Amino acid sequence: MTMKHSNLKVGILAVALASVGAIAAVAHARGGHHPGRGHAMFKQHLSSRIEEALGAVAATPAQRDAIHAARDRAFATVEEAHGERGPRIERAVALFEADRVDPAQVEALRAAHDEAAARTGEAIAHAITEVHATLDAQQRKALVEWARAHRPEHRGGRHAGFMKRMAAARIEDALDAAQATAAQRETIHGARDRAFAALEAGRPDPGAALDAALDLFAADRLDSDKIAALRAEHQAKARAAGEAIVQAVTEAHDALGPAQRRAIGDFVRAHHPQGG
Repeated sequence: MTMKHSNLKVGILAVALASVGAIAAVAHARGGHHPGRGHAMFKQHLSSRIEEALGAVAATPAQRDAIHAARDRAFATVEEAHGERGPRIERAVALFEADRVDPAQVEALRAAHDEAAARTGEAIAHAITEVHATLDAQQRKALVEWARAHRPEHRGGRHAGFMKRMAAARIEDALDAAQATAAQRETIHGARDRAFAALEAGRPDPGAALDAALDLFAADRLDSDKIAALRAEHQAKARAAGEAIVQAVTEAHDALGPAQRRAIGDFVRAHHPQGG
């Protein structure tokens, strides 16, 4: 269960929401989100970046009000989805503790996750559309120029490496709690490495993602087909990564005994309160 890597998706959502023109892409790359800093701190940091961008485009009070409302509606949907993570993790832990991993329950859990992700994506797309319509052509151009001027050195690879090391350390702690044997660890390490490889293969290029968002936002009209294509590409990669994680967790389940699975379930509950 510790292999669940939801935090990687937060960066993708941040890029989209910031696009209230790519603002969040800049915020994320400059350190807007770190494990443990908290959802509220990331929200505050992102709001600060949005204000900087609105200042750069000389947004009027009326425009700021409209964009703040769009931002808050998107935030509310993201918060709602974030709050659902705890119950989903508890369901996943219960599945892992069972004598058999039930494919139907796994699929139901994945469907719930996909639905939340789709709901969040729709809210973000709607917010972007509202912001695009609120700003005029010159302001959109200025926003794009601001985002390009503040483009930082991309740290996606280093961030992913940090997340991988952190996840690997958590897995070792869980295996210690379960008193896993050397043979069990070898099996689970192999499953872990295959899942990591799948996650790495599906990780987006942050520079390309930012450029794509900026190009779309700069246009006089948002191209719904291109937006749909970008979302479909992301969803396909997320689905492939999800399948790799389910396979890895299933292999870990089969390698451990009932008491060991319960020990890992207790470890996850103790270290991931409310899905944190």
